[in-house]
Amino acid sequence: MIDCRFDETSQIRTLVSWSIVAFAFFVNHTGFAANNLISTKEIFLPTSPHASAFVVQSEQAGKNRKPAIIFLHSATSHKDSFLDEAKDLAKQGAISILPEAPYGRSEWKVPRGIQNPDKELEIWKLTSAELSLWVDLLLSQYQVNPERVVFIGRNLGGGIGGLWMTTEHRIYASLLTGAIPDLSNFWTTSLHPVALKARDGANKAQLDRFRSILMPTDLTETLPATRAKMLFLQYGKQDDWLTTKAVEALYTTAKQPKKLEWIDDDHNMNSIESKKSRVNWVKSIIK
Repeated sequence: MIDCRFDETSQIRTLVSWSIVAFAFFVNHTGFAANNLISTKEIFLPTSPHASAFVVQSEQAGKNRKPAIIFLHSATSHKDSFLDEAKDLAKQGAISILPEAPYGRSEWKVPRGIQNPDKELEIWKLTSAELSLWVDLLLSQYQVNPERVVFIGRNLGGGIGGLWMTTEHRIYASLLTGAIPDLSNFWTTSLHPVALKARDGANKAQLDRFRSILMPTDLTETLPATRAKMLFLQYGKQDDWLTTKAVEALYTTAKQPKKLEWIDDDHNMNSIESKKSRVNWVKSIIK
């Protein structure tokens, strides 16, 4: 015979089990863990309604000034591409800002590159100017440690970051991942399918003009003059956009302290190993 009597102990166990399940769901879907709620908010530059960024930080109370990380995405991605890494670093007490660069916004979907090198250079300069405005905003409106501001840029974002840091003095450390050392040379001479397509139909005069205008933005030109106090260069062994020789030459020109790392990754530098290495490096310098 089945015993249908009320079992108070069993009911309590059932309630506890369901509570554990509900809490696990909450942790996985809100970022809450160990009394540490991670928030992601979209903000805008006061000077431009088009310039937006995500701010990622822990909502856990604390009076200490936080280290700040600025992430700049690649030419083919957007401000959300570094969100996972920003959330990991928020758990370490850092605050991250992830801007949407001009080259990722709809109002800048105009002919540039080899077709229009003046417009290409304008985008580099505008992105650099906006990066400084984002630093201004971080330092003025958030509880940021001005001695621990870190920049991380991927691909084009890393190249533009190199140019920006020749004049921006507030960056403590910089990590450039998958950033081509000689980008102007890549677009004008490389046999990579993307480069061939970009210069299809261009004559020698156009190529020479593009290179003369954009060469000063190459990392080979800007990195020796960076004002960041520490540098980490991260590249993929399977990256067919660059050569080992170019990377090693770039590393030689950089000032100490510096680090060069080769990872089994491609040009996107988006593997688990690449992400883990970036996050661990930042953790080691913001302690």
